[in-house]
Amino acid sequence: MSYKQKLVFYFVFFISLVEGISLSFDVYHSYQIRLNFLKERTELISSTYAQSLSIPIWNLDQETIQNITSSMLKDPYIVSIEIQYINNILPKVLLTQSPTIKKQILKAPNHYNSYKFPIYEPESTNIIAEIILDNDLTSSFEFLKNRSSLALLEFFILIIINILIVTLLMKWMTTPLISLNKVIQKLATNDIEVKIPYLNRDDEIGDVARSIEIFKNNKKELTILQKSMEDKITEQTQSLRDAKEKAEAGLLSKTQFLSTMSHEIRTPLNGIMGMADLLKLSDLSKDDQEYLDIILQSGKNLTYIIAEILDFSTIDSTTLEAIPFNLLELTENIINEFNQKAQQKSLELKISYESDNRYFIGDPIRIKQILVNIIDNSIKFTHQGHVIVSVKSPNQVQHIASNLDHKCSVIITIEDSGIGIAQQDQERVFDAFTQLDQSNTREYGGTGLGLSISKKMVDLMQGHITLDSLLEKGTCINIYLPLATQEKNAINNE
Repeated sequence: MSYKQKLVFYFVFFISLVEGISLSFDVYHSYQIRLNFLKERTELISSTYAQSLSIPIWNLDQETIQNITSSMLKDPYIVSIEIQYINNILPKVLLTQSPTIKKQILKAPNHYNSYKFPIYEPESTNIIAEIILDNDLTSSFEFLKNRSSLALLEFFILIIINILIVTLLMKWMTTPLISLNKVIQKLATNDIEVKIPYLNRDDEIGDVARSIEIFKNNKKELTILQKSMEDKITEQTQSLRDAKEKAEAGLLSKTQFLSTMSHEIRTPLNGIMGMADLLKLSDLSKDDQEYLDIILQSGKNLTYIIAEILDFSTIDSTTLEAIPFNLLELTENIINEFNQKAQQKSLELKISYESDNRYFIGDPIRIKQILVNIIDNSIKFTHQGHVIVSVKSPNQVQHIASNLDHKCSVIITIEDSGIGIAQQDQERVFDAFTQLDQSNTREYGGTGLGLSISKKMVDLMQGHITLDSLLEKGTCINIYLPLATQEKNAINNE
């Protein structure tokens, strides 16, 4: 039921209730007036004829009594007359309009009213008889019935009139509200050109219309502002898209250029290295042999630098593999590659494999590149002592960050007793082209890309790398990798 229908229902209900009570009271009041009329009329007739009957009753004149009472019965509302003598001097005198009247009075006493009046002795106050008059209430009941039917008809007619009046009144009251509601609905759909009615009215409807007009103007301004912002965002988005495409094109061009230059540089460098190897097989003097070793070492260094620069330039477009591999075997092979270099510096290089698993799924080439860069750095900056590579499972490490516990499946630690890194420099150690001390570049060489490449590789694997170091004490680098484990049989089958 709509709000308008509820209003019509409640208004009609309460108005009809008041009218129904009023009509019921009117019917009851009319009925009481009619009863009072009958009573007063009967009392008037009784008082009038009682004086006339006084002498005939005192003289026991039955004929006169009969004539007087017959005259009383001519009244349409009196149906029977009974005269009772005091001390039963004479028998009762009963007169009715018809022989069946008395039976009807005895059968349905509620339809009749009886009135008793005394008859006095002439010129005395002694009561010698009583006259009893019976009034027929049938006409009063008919009157009540007819009046009630008429009142009920009036009530239904009033209900219809009330419905029509209230409906028209509600329509007159709610039509402006319905129109304004439609305006608000159109404004809700961003139809800011909708025309608002009733702006010139001086009542509450006009106030609501003017408030909607203010809302419309504000919404119009907001719509214009929103459109302007959307245009600017679209323009900026397009600019960013163009810049992104330009940057991607530039990155592709850079990668292609570096790849081409790497090939162009490596080709003559490989020729130089090949010829130097052939020359080393010939008979050379001691000085010439030293000069040739310098050439070969310089060539190897240059090859390593070119490889690092190429790796760094192409790392953003690197696609990782996911193949089964043996991590213990991979780590041992890397240690074997660095044994000679460690022995040359009298360093202890060893591996401690404590992990519960040996077989994982990942990119073994990139993992090897990460470990080679970090182990090479450790050997480079360690003059005495050791370089230890340990592999553990997360449950074997006491202190591990809670955010890494559910991701990490293996932890690789490279610990050395080298020169260490100052606390204030540790945050920059993974930055590209970074040598913390320029004198290190001259003493140790390198591009400063090794750790940066390693960190980016670890990030690509969704892992994490941390560094702890003390000056003159050494450095410890922890690598947390989320590698999937693999059964040994699956490795062997492949």
